[in-house]
Amino acid sequence: MIMFSTMRPIVFDQAGLLGECTIPTDARILALVVHPDASGRCQPGYRFITDVLCANGVATVSFDLRTPDDGAGRAETPVGGAIAARLRDVLAWAGRHNELARLPVGLIAVNDAVAGCVAAGRHPGLDSIRGMVMIDGPTGLTPKGVAAWRWPTLSLLILKAQIKPRACPGAYEAVACKAAAWLNEMVLPASAASESGNDAAKSRRHARLVSAHSSAPRSVGAVA
Repeated sequence: MIMFSTMRPIVFDQAGLLGECTIPTDARILALVVHPDASGRCQPGYRFITDVLCANGVATVSFDLRTPDDGAGRAETPVGGAIAARLRDVLAWAGRHNELARLPVGLIAVNDAVAGCVAAGRHPGLDSIRGMVMIDGPTGLTPKGVAAWRWPTLSLLILKAQIKPRACPGAYEAVACKAAAWLNEMVLPASAASESGNDAAKSRRHARLVSAHSSAPRSVGAVA
C-alpha cells in the first residue's frame, strides 16, 4: 500500500525512467505529469504546480521522458511510439497500486514533451487516459488539427513566469488551478461515460482546445 501527501521519488524499472509521486488523501484523479527531462521536472514553478494539484485532490505521477542513459548520451527526446510505450509502462506501474488504480487518469504534458504526447495518442494501449492538459506547448494550433486529437485537450501558457519562476508564483498557481478544475470537469465525467461504454464517442465529439494566458497572481486555494 502507498499513500503519501508529500512527493516521493520513484524509479520505473521496466521503462528505466525516473519520477516522483504524490497522493493526497482525498485524491479523485490521477495526473501523469510528463516532462522532457529532469531539469524541467525539478524546475521550481512546475514543482509548485504539482503542489497545487495535490491541494485540489489530484494525485500526480511526474516523470521524465528521457532516461538517465538518454541524458548521458545526449539523446533526442523520444517520439510517438517510444513515448506511448513509456506511458504504458507508467500506467502499468500505477495499476499495480490500488490507491492509484481506482483513479481516472489525465495526462499533463509540459514544454518539449507536448508534441510527443500528442503523437503518442495515436498509438494503442492508452485508453485509460481521459484527457490531456498541455502546459507551455506549441501555439498556433488550428481547430481542424485539434479535432483530430485523441483526447479532449486544454492548452495553458505561462508567460513571463518562465523567465523568473520564483518571482511569479501566482502565474503557476493560476495554471495549476485551471488544470485541476478542467480535469475535474472532463476526466471524471469521461470516466463515468467509460463505465457505460460511451466514452470513446464522447471524447471524439467533444475534442476541443481552450487557451489561457496566465500572469496575474491569485491566492492559494483549492478549486471547488
